[in-house]
Order: sequence, then C-alpha cells, then structure tokens
Amino acid sequence: MSTAPKTIGPMGSGQWEEELSGPSERVEGRLLEIFNGDAERVRERTEGYLRLVRSHRERYGDGQVRLARAPGRIVTMARHADHRGSYCNPIALDREIAICVADSDDDEVRLADLNPSFGERVFRIGEEMPPGDVRGAAGWLEWTGDLAKARAGAGTATDWINKVKGVPVYLSHMVLERRPLTGFRGVFEGSIPPRAGLSSSSALVVLTLDVLDAVNSLGIPAEAVPGYTGAAEWYVGTRGGCGDQAAIKFGRPGMITHIKSSPELVLGGYMKWPAGYDLIIFHSGHEADKTGSAGNKFNEKTATYEVADIFIRRWMEERRPEDVRKLAESRARLGPEVKALHEADVIEILPEAEVFELLKSIPERATRAELLATLAGCTAELEAQFSTHREPERGYPVRGVAAFGLSECSRGREAKSVLDAGDIARFARMMNSSHDGDRVSEPGDGAKARKFTIDAAVPLAEHSGDYDCSTPEIDRMVDVALEAGAVGAQLSGAGLGGCMMALAEAGKVQSVVDAVVYKYYEPEKVEPNWLVARPVAGSGVI
Repeated sequence: MSTAPKTIGPMGSGQWEEELSGPSERVEGRLLEIFNGDAERVRERTEGYLRLVRSHRERYGDGQVRLARAPGRIVTMARHADHRGSYCNPIALDREIAICVADSDDDEVRLADLNPSFGERVFRIGEEMPPGDVRGAAGWLEWTGDLAKARAGAGTATDWINKVKGVPVYLSHMVLERRPLTGFRGVFEGSIPPRAGLSSSSALVVLTLDVLDAVNSLGIPAEAVPGYTGAAEWYVGTRGGCGDQAAIKFGRPGMITHIKSSPELVLGGYMKWPAGYDLIIFHSGHEADKTGSAGNKFNEKTATYEVADIFIRRWMEERRPEDVRKLAESRARLGPEVKALHEADVIEILPEAEVFELLKSIPERATRAELLATLAGCTAELEAQFSTHREPERGYPVRGVAAFGLSECSRGREAKSVLDAGDIARFARMMNSSHDGDRVSEPGDGAKARKFTIDAAVPLAEHSGDYDCSTPEIDRMVDVALEAGAVGAQLSGAGLGGCMMALAEAGKVQSVVDAVVYKYYEPEKVEPNWLVARPVAGSGVI
C-alpha cells in the first residue's frame, strides 16, 4: 500500500546534536524530502529536533536515540463522510508532534513534554494490561468504556498520558497475544494547534505506535497502523474510526491523499497539490463544547444520518436487491458490526438521476413518532439513535441530511478526477457547496437553492443538503475570505466551533488574511490565529 522512506534511524545523542547543528547532507536531505523541499520549514524543524535531542540528553544522559514525528491533518474534501464509506481527501500538515526517544531496559515508558505545564509521566506497560477475558472489538470496547468512566470519576480523564497508554496496551494484548513490550524514555513537543480539529490527539497516538514499532522491531505493516491506532484511541473513551490516523500515516509531500477508511481501508491514490495555491486555516476562537449543547447537536446529526440510512437501505432493497445482496456477501468477512450498505455505495451503484429519485422519496422532516410509525420493524434501531440526544423541536431534517451525505460522498469520490484534471475552479465550487450544507446563518439565493432543493439539472457534487454544523462566526469568516479573493472556503472538521479553511492563490493569501483579521478577529476581539498549511510526509521515524 505504501513504500516506507529510508530512515536515518538511531544514533548517539552527541552525533544527532552534531549533525542537526549542521551542515549534514543526510539530515538536510531527509528533512527536505519530508517537507517537500520547504527550506524554511526544514530550518524551523531542525531547530526543534535539536531542542529535543539536547533536552533528552540533559534529562536521560547520553546514548542511542531516535527521532520520530507525526503530522496533523486536515480533510480538504468530504469532511463529514468518512463514516459514510466515502473517499476523503486529506493532507498531512507541516505542523507535527516530534519526539526523541531511547529504548528502556524494561517495559517502563517515561515521557516528558517540553511544555513544562504538561510535565513528565511514567507507567509500566505490564501494569496497565486488561484481564485475559478481554477479547475482540466488543471486549475492548466494553473494557475501555469502563476505564474511561473510572478515570472520569477520579478526575484523570483528560490526562494526556492516556492517549499514549492505549497503544502499547492494545498492541500487546489485542494484537500480539500478550507479548511483553519494551518501553522507552522520550521527550516530545508539538506544533499542531490543540483543539483546532487538526488531529493533534491522533498524531500523538500514531507517533506512539511508530516508536513502539521501532523500539521493539515489530515490523508492523503501514496498512495496519490506522486500524490499530484507531482502536487504541478508544482507550481514552472516544469511539471514532481510523480515518484521521490513516491521513496521518499515509500523507505524502506535496500531495492530497485519496483514501477511505470505512467499511475497510482503501488507499485510492494521490493528487498533486494545486500549483500556485495555498490553504489557509483560520481558528474562529470558539470551541465546540461536546459536553453541552454542541454535543447534543453533534449526536443529533449523527443519529439523523443513521435514520436517513434506513430509508436509503429500504429504497435500495426494493429497487436494487441484487446489488445490495452482493455487497452484503462481499462484506460478510468484515463482521456483523459492519453495515452492508453505505451512502458512498449508493453513488457508486446508481446513476445520478436515480439518486435524485431516492432523495425525493425521503421525508423532508419527521418527528420520532412519525419515524416509528413509518419505519415499522426498526424500533430498536431507532430507539438506540434517539437515546443519544434530545428530540429536535421541528423534527429530524432527514432529506436534507441524506442530501448532504450523498453529495459529500460524491464530492469525495470526484475530488481525485477533478484535481487530476487541474480543475481548481470546480474543486473550489465543491468546497463552497460543502460549506453551504453546514451553513447556519441565512444563506444567499444560490446557497439556499443548493441547500434546500433537489435539482436533477445540477450535479450531485454541487448540491449541499442541510447538515447545519457550522456556527455564525465560521459562516462570517467563510464569507469574508471569499469576498477577499479566496476561491473556496469551508468549515474544517466536525464543526460546531473550531476552524475553517480557505483556498487562495498564493499571491492573494495576505489579502485574505488581512480581511479576516480586520473584518472578523478585530470586531470579535479574538486573537488572530491562522496558519498556511502545506502537505508533507506522513508519520514515521526520521
């Protein structure tokens, strides 16, 4: 699936310090490869790696050490569709978590963040292991859920070391049949903005696996890393997939990755980053509080997706039973928890004209009582979804969410052919259509038509649907960026706060930044927080 680059590997800390102080052709060459020839970024990261080596030497003494790194990620197209079976199109960011590590003599992991407010943590892998009766995904899910509840009660749920602990525990118990693992002594630091939807947490988890793989000479195949790290991250109490981890592992310099992670991992290739364009990421200054109203809305939208899937499944079983049967047979090997039919399958199977027919067959809105009456035989399935959130006052916008999901899957699939053809204008239109689906402020006429109308004369990828997970602040940032010359702009990540992204010609980046500072950050009294993101190599040992 992916060819691992040639690494420098372990060296004495003194030798690392000497080579990072330069000049060193092999270190500079390796970093230029990782950062796509960006000499400025190489200089900045060289200084960062030198800090790590010196800090490790001061803290733990001389010896053989490795450097490793894991980048953040951002999805440029199909942001809400990885769990719908869609291709997504992420880049690995030139912001990362980096670490300097030495092998331990036993199973102790001793890890310190250069940020003094986070401090040092120590644990023994063997002392964190689950009981022997934890088996399979269901057993891991239950045990890690119990652990998360216990940590919440003890007030330790947010300790960053939990993200690290889950990896050796999962590898040793669930993958390697309780094989003991050697630990490591490490010092790390991160340049990925936290809580910005750029996957700083997943980067730390992937980095931990890369380090354990190297220290223990495990030889873990690259294609196994997303699945292992996705499941290991459940240790902290989240229940995500492995799309972020795949983006972090499989990034390439100067490339957008075309990849799907559900129902199974498929690397569909790479597209060159559009020449002459930059992606600017702006933080709104507002976080999504997933423990409050934002969490309720997030769960409501996810549940509406699942309700829409029931309507889609029934329509497909009636109209395309043979296709549904073949899909179910091909996915039986993946286990009973994997759905046989995903929304992305629909756009692969049906001509667009039939997709529009399907969408028009789905009710625009429905209350819980109406859904229970209409979808007879699905009571348990519906009740499981209803239990995660409060019933929306106006009912569930089932058709709008289905339209968003199917159009987002279409955008995810088409992104590769669009960029391979160099059609930046269409790529930008798809970005704008995607954001219109998330828009919560009053849309303009064009956006309103895309959001609320099913029009067979308009390509599916340029429909928006109604997912409604932006914020008024992010909508305003998007509009300001577009008015200032960005060709495309959209919400970043799951939404309900956090970041947005704007695609602009390189010569217009400063104009876009100035406009967002003047028209958004200053009136909002929010500290300007932005970066220009460029695609770099995925995670690994340097």
